[in-house]
Amino acid sequence: MGMVLRHRGIVLRHRGITLRHRGIALRHRGIALRHRGIALRHRGIALRHRGIVLRPLGMSLRYRGIALRPLGMVLRHRGIVLRHRGIVLRHRGIALRHRGIVLRHRGIALRHRGIALRHRGIALRHRGIVLRHRGIALRHRGITLRHRGIALRHRGIVLRHRGIALRHRGIVLRHRGIVLRHWGMVLRHRGIALRHKGIALRHRGITLRHRGMVLRHRGITLRPLGNILRHRR
Repeated sequence: MGMVLRHRGIVLRHRGITLRHRGIALRHRGIALRHRGIALRHRGIALRHRGIVLRPLGMSLRYRGIALRPLGMVLRHRGIVLRHRGIVLRHRGIALRHRGIVLRHRGIALRHRGIALRHRGIALRHRGIVLRHRGIALRHRGITLRHRGIALRHRGIVLRHRGIALRHRGIVLRHRGIVLRHWGMVLRHRGIALRHKGIALRHRGITLRHRGMVLRHRGITLRPLGNILRHRR
């Protein structure tokens, strides 16, 4: 059922059909599967390898031991939460594209609703509004957001940023590999889910709390729910 692709001289199998590689283009039902730095494709989904076990069609995709689940399920890569449904997903500094998902790239949180977003100084568009990064002003609904150590503002709320990508509305807070999602919140660190809903959230012996209470991590005090998020220096 699910297509199982393996590399490094290992047999690629699909529905009982054995495909072999070694830098040779592989084909199945008109689908070109390529190896050695070249994207593997299945149903228009660009899959990359180099240490990957790719398992499309409802099975998990793996990248460096990280399980990625396709077809409407959550895809994760280095703390990046991707939601997939007929997507082309790429990594290594290449834009991630999708419909209606939160894409995060190198600590930058990008929100997309059917519009392809780009990065590396190229304009990021959301609902006709141009968002920019790399120290350039970010705009969302007429509100100017700035990053790279500069205050971020949204609806009068001051968000401080230094290596932290902060979002509003179910705020996504990112710090040193931690993705904190607030309001019905899921706190994650390196793909590990921490518990929430009033229960103490622990990471490396540090207690994180929500519901208007202080979230702490490595000397950072984050105060969500309309209050100021502070970064202690």
